[in-house]
Amino acid sequence: MKLFLICCAVIISGISSLFGGYMNYGVAEAEENSIEVTTFNSVEVASVKPYGIYTNISIQLSADSEYVWATAKNEFTLFPATIPTRVRLYSSTYYTEDFSLMTLEAESSTSDLNMGESLIAKSYFKGRKFYWKAEVYYQMDATAPKTLTTPVYYIDENGATMA
Repeated sequence: MKLFLICCAVIISGISSLFGGYMNYGVAEAEENSIEVTTFNSVEVASVKPYGIYTNISIQLSADSEYVWATAKNEFTLFPATIPTRVRLYSSTYYTEDFSLMTLEAESSTSDLNMGESLIAKSYFKGRKFYWKAEVYYQMDATAPKTLTTPVYYIDENGATMA
């Protein structure tokens, strides 16, 4: 029986050392990123900041006879999240996919694009034949930033769109 208990202790110690560092890192990261400690009447109270797990942001380029606009929409977010978002609308007189060779026509941003909300960058273009492209840049909580772009669209002076 004594040998059995010693073996169990060694096995548990080994497992703990294998996974303990990873688990401690996760806890430290969670504490650093998501727990805020507040003192209330001499008692420390920890409040947990929620983090989203997944978000689906879409981008669309549209036009009518006077305006062209890019719309970024938060289609879905799993769990509450803060999603700073920026939409930019670019134009060019010739076909190019390189933003640096295009003219920034409109830009819009928000510090938090909530689920179901849209963000629009809109530009007046009546009578101009241009190539247009839009991009949305967003970051959910502490995750890596992401960028989405539309294809390049040719929009004539009447607002007819051709990809």
